[in-house]
Amino acid sequence: MTRLLLLIVSFALLGLVAVPRAAAQDEDITVAGQVTAKSGASISIATGDKKIPTQTFVVNDQTVVRRARAPITIEAVEVGEMAGVVGRRVDGQLIATVIETRAKR
Repeated sequence: MTRLLLLIVSFALLGLVAVPRAAAQDEDITVAGQVTAKSGASISIATGDKKIPTQTFVVNDQTVVRRARAPITIEAVEVGEMAGVVGRRVDGQLIATVIETRAKR
């Protein structure tokens, strides 16, 4: 499952393609785009989609945050950088499972 999530996020980051859509309860949601806002408890991604221009995910202690596959903290993610997020809709909230950012140049 982890490899599948990594593969999905990697493809999304490579193409910088947003894949937003309405999701049923407990369905995986994958979004890639520019980080527009973040805190210790949430991250917002610009999707490039006219219907859903931004997706905001809750970040918790179960969220895996990485940059170029190396673990980082959510505090290290910067507004303006590109990121892919895989999450699930739980009780009406999007919960981030994996956040992957590109390596800094």
